[in-house]
Amino acid sequence: MDGELPAPEPPKPVPPLLPFDDPWQLRTRSCNFEGAVPAGEVVSLNHIRDMQGQRNLMFVREGTKFGCSPGMIDGFKKYLSNLAYLIDQEGERYDMDFEWTSPLSNRGQRFFRLNGLKKEQAMATFLYASLLRQLAHQCIQDLLGLSPGSAAVPLSSDPAAAAVATAVGYLRQAAGVYEHLAEVMLPPLFTSMNGDRPAEILARCNTAMSQLSLAEAQALTAFRAQHKGTSPGVVASLHAGAAELYEKAAKSIRDYIGDYTVAADRFRRYIAVGSGTSTA
Repeated sequence: MDGELPAPEPPKPVPPLLPFDDPWQLRTRSCNFEGAVPAGEVVSLNHIRDMQGQRNLMFVREGTKFGCSPGMIDGFKKYLSNLAYLIDQEGERYDMDFEWTSPLSNRGQRFFRLNGLKKEQAMATFLYASLLRQLAHQCIQDLLGLSPGSAAVPLSSDPAAAAVATAVGYLRQAAGVYEHLAEVMLPPLFTSMNGDRPAEILARCNTAMSQLSLAEAQALTAFRAQHKGTSPGVVASLHAGAAELYEKAAKSIRDYIGDYTVAADRFRRYIAVGSGTSTA
């Protein structure tokens, strides 16, 4: 009938994960492997050049916001594999310096100089874990039609289930990489990192990131269960599990603040909001 108002659009679902891409905003400057590592019979000139090209392509980024795609995973893995081989052949090489920022301590514009190949390996591994986590967030943004050019998918549909499952998989992989950093890679480096340093290279910060990633995976599992009609009691239990993991991440941050650096307020607030959302 003429004059009738159009039907209101259905409300958009509340995103199960709020945007927090600070870990993915980690930046580094280019370095010259070819000038620092002599080519020999074991480490070839082509290997060194490949490493330098991989690093400059995948890790050296300009701007303030960085996109991501699943195709980047292989590039990160190749660089980390070649770097591990170089460390096996050359050792620590404290004479080599690398520069990285620290978004998680609110110093995303300041470059810290880190000496040695193992510190470079740790920072590059952190960024790899953050790529996996960012891909999970991208899946959810696309699912809800919040990414540029994307259209929302019905949350009870099979494509929605597949998208959430993919995101949960990325988050669990990220949690495993962060945990490996915290428990295996970073503790031996602690005594050689005097004074101020990036939060991202501290074991407790990586523990917090691992717990955060698991909390986000649990929150997505609860989100999916809710929209496929799972009983309210089960959904509430899943949300409670997410809240517990968020609180573990918050405790890890409180414990690590004394390690010569301070966690950014944004980092702490994001965890607090995630916990609050899960208990609402």
